[in-house]
Amino acid sequence: MFLRVMTGWALVCGSLLTSVGWAQNPPLDLFTENVDVIVRLREPDQTVEKLIKVVNRIQPGVGDALQAQKSIALGTLISNPSLTGVDESRDWYVGVYGEKNAPPTVVFAIPVTNATDFVSALNGTFQSKVNKNWVIYTDADALPEAGGVTASAKLTDVVKTRLATGDLTVYIDTAHLTVVYAEQIELFKEKILETLNNLPNSLPPQGNIDMAAVMQMYAGLVDSTFQMLGDTQVSSYSLSFSESEIGLNEFIEFKADSPSARFLESNPQSKFDRFSQLPANWPLYVGFSGDSAAFMEWGMSYSAQMFGLEGDQKAAVEEILKDAAGLRYGPTITAMDLAESATAAMRGVTLQEASPIDQLKALTRKSQSALGVISSPGFSQETTLQEDAETFGALKADLVHVKQTQGEEADPTGAGQKVLDLLAGENGMETRVVYLNDLSVGTVGGGRKLMEDTLKGIEANKANRTLTKARASLMPEANVVVLLDLPGLVGRGLKVASKVEGVPLMVNAAAIDGLGLGPSYMAFSFGSEKNTYKGQYRIPMEQITGLTKLGVLIGASMRPGL
Repeated sequence: MFLRVMTGWALVCGSLLTSVGWAQNPPLDLFTENVDVIVRLREPDQTVEKLIKVVNRIQPGVGDALQAQKSIALGTLISNPSLTGVDESRDWYVGVYGEKNAPPTVVFAIPVTNATDFVSALNGTFQSKVNKNWVIYTDADALPEAGGVTASAKLTDVVKTRLATGDLTVYIDTAHLTVVYAEQIELFKEKILETLNNLPNSLPPQGNIDMAAVMQMYAGLVDSTFQMLGDTQVSSYSLSFSESEIGLNEFIEFKADSPSARFLESNPQSKFDRFSQLPANWPLYVGFSGDSAAFMEWGMSYSAQMFGLEGDQKAAVEEILKDAAGLRYGPTITAMDLAESATAAMRGVTLQEASPIDQLKALTRKSQSALGVISSPGFSQETTLQEDAETFGALKADLVHVKQTQGEEADPTGAGQKVLDLLAGENGMETRVVYLNDLSVGTVGGGRKLMEDTLKGIEANKANRTLTKARASLMPEANVVVLLDLPGLVGRGLKVASKVEGVPLMVNAAAIDGLGLGPSYMAFSFGSEKNTYKGQYRIPMEQITGLTKLGVLIGASMRPGL
């Protein structure tokens, strides 16, 4: 008896699931295997309503005005202005086929409640066919023929799952598109490289900077970009809307064992647990985890070429790179802020994991000492290092000053120097570095107190709730995490700029404080899984409304007579 009852329930549930699955089953069988792009719009009636709510949240009333135009806008997109016979409660699809020597072919797959009425209402000349409760149509000469193989058979289950997520999703068969447009891609690459090769001859002298070396570096980046394009198999992008945030997920799959896939595998990811140890409510936090040694070697080698270092200077760079061998780097996290300070507005904290820490200390000191004085026409920079200059309990801190000076040639009005002095301080940027077990702690600006507070935060390891919430919406492990409070950063920047003599800024600190810009964060993360690159972007509505408030305030301050 029990077995018969359970079997009956299983059949009922199976029938229901099959019905639901069929109702929302994407019409991938209606596109042929050589479709290059598939765009999916989730339940247009619901998605547009969510978008209207988002617009109303940003600017009250604007979304309501869009409400009246909703049907016309949707109908125009699919060449059926009146939406006659359209089923807005099911997902809409568009397929794009690349053509080597012709415009791409666009094919619509739209669910319908009445296929005959829908076809009759199409605005234009279309080739169409009906498949159950779907109409497939194009303004090309003919619909692509499947030939027995469809997009559904070609796409992997992982790609199908990604295509079914989000409110607006785009799938791209990059590998096939690069074949179709191979000639155009190659010509585009050659044009870019030719421009970079000729650019140094058309630019005025840039002091002691070797512009040919700079262009060579850019050419290398161009080669790497096109290599990644050639290694890409498929990519997908999924956009989502809600009353609390706008989200975007991206996935790029590379060929297994390709240079791009090996590059991803060579850069380890991190959970970035030390975010909780950074100061709270600052506008910018960045975490990086990867092959730091390789990036450092590339950066120093490039700098040596760009500045044309020779003799002792070149030997010093080579010695530093040699000393770096054997260092094992962990993740690096940084927090940056702009403070209303009469001495130095810019302040920052950097936590760098590395071992052995004594080797990192020696290498950092050697690098700072080697900087000395760097000068070019209109600019000079002097770096001084004081080892173990300050004491924090049982710990010693190195003190580094970097003084940058702009000459009259580069800064005839002196405004640039005023900005530098305001950000870094008239005596130059002050940096403190303390070395713990497998951790380098650096602070910029903020005086002794910033270092004291940072060391207390590391010892207490208290959770930063605002950051924890923003971080929780992203992938658990990543190569890069960025948390940005853009309204907060802009607001702080405006406060600092208002203190610069000669800057025509009519916005004062009190007006900015009156906007009530509470801390919230745009959250971005980039990571990988085997041969797949993953990107996540989250933009809370508080960020968008905060920027809107700032825009209104700045616009009002610029009106004549105010």
